[in-house]
Amino acid sequence: MTSHKDDQGRETVFDKLPPQIGRVISVGRLDLNSEGLLLLTNDGGLARELELPSNEWVRTYRVRVFGFVDEEKLAQLKEGITHEGIRYGSINARIEKKTGRNSWIIVSLSEGKNREIRRVMEYLDLQVNRLIRTHYGPFRLDHLERGDVQEIPRRQMIDQLGGKLEISSVPIKSTKKGWAKAKPKPNAKPKGKPRKKPDDKSNYKPGAKPRNKPDHKSDYKPGAKSRSKPSAKPGGKPTQTSKPGGKPTQRKPHR
Repeated sequence: MTSHKDDQGRETVFDKLPPQIGRVISVGRLDLNSEGLLLLTNDGGLARELELPSNEWVRTYRVRVFGFVDEEKLAQLKEGITHEGIRYGSINARIEKKTGRNSWIIVSLSEGKNREIRRVMEYLDLQVNRLIRTHYGPFRLDHLERGDVQEIPRRQMIDQLGGKLEISSVPIKSTKKGWAKAKPKPNAKPKGKPRKKPDDKSNYKPGAKPRNKPDHKSDYKPGAKSRSKPSAKPGGKPTQTSKPGGKPTQRKPHR
């Protein structure tokens, strides 16, 4: 029973909820002979938003019917029908599988009128013997077992419903994508301008004079006298050379 209190004293879905969930209300209802996905919330504005037919939240059901399924009539449900004076909007329906006289049909609609699927199947001369809701908007039944409860994180609600939550009683602030900026540290020193690195990879020290390298690879020292051999002047005295173990020889200047 999708009710907070039953006049006949029957157990309701709210009687089986864990106590830590608190008081919640249902988004739409499932009748006594239906099963499947049921959304619960503590936000009345959100529940109203999800229930409004004008917002076109699609509900999807697996329906098992007894009887012969006419596929042409099934396709005509997209245009909407009128049954017993009630107008039903567009319904998407397709056969999932057949097992003897029973067939499974996937039905998707956005209105959600009272007992809508059962009445539409009656219009097609089909008798519903099982009805399971598998989707409600972006929410899916998936692998939830009978009686299981799964809480939807707030972040997931924002991602799946987007701006639809803005009209609910719990406002949702829009978030921007990107990296968050770090908070400034207390008593942090302001950062100065970065120092320029010297062009060369030498041990540079601020304020020191640059060291110019000599052009040649000799042991050059600034201010030192060059070491050059004296050359003989024309008309000067002859120079002497010696041979090992010999007498000194003289060379006369060439005239």
